[in-house]
Amino acid sequence: LQAGDLWLTLVLYVSALWARMYIHFFAQYLYLRAFSIPLFRFEVQAHMVRFKYLFTSMTTGVEVGAVIAGPLAVVATLLFFTAVGHSLIKFVGRTPDWFSKFVAAYCIGSVLDPFLVLAVDLIAGNFGCSRLASCQDDYTSAACHCVEGDAFKLWSRLESEDAS
Repeated sequence: LQAGDLWLTLVLYVSALWARMYIHFFAQYLYLRAFSIPLFRFEVQAHMVRFKYLFTSMTTGVEVGAVIAGPLAVVATLLFFTAVGHSLIKFVGRTPDWFSKFVAAYCIGSVLDPFLVLAVDLIAGNFGCSRLASCQDDYTSAACHCVEGDAFKLWSRLESEDAS
């Protein structure tokens, strides 16, 4: 493995992981917009995408769909990449090395997607928003910077419904 090839591989792997993340959250965003759920905040950052909505504006089933939409879109995109690779092999006889490396990295990211999202949510503190003083009065205010991460959305919803 030459130094240039190593750097290209690293860039492709990082790009694939970033693409996976943006596809995950963009699919959730589109899902929420399809159900006309009002979003109070939408922020694209290098390490995550944050969007805030009130769970009271949707049914539990719609929220389950929102949580599932991200990983499903990641897997659907992997299937698309696989079909492109298959087509290249069938009609051209081979796939470019860079494409194979990108798809391999994307595949790893697809398998690890829920765990990667959970890790970022834990590190960023995307949980327990209702316990923060800045969010207790008004979750939609600009002062409340917390959003519930995917792993915590349903728990937060059910905890809130039990308390009421």
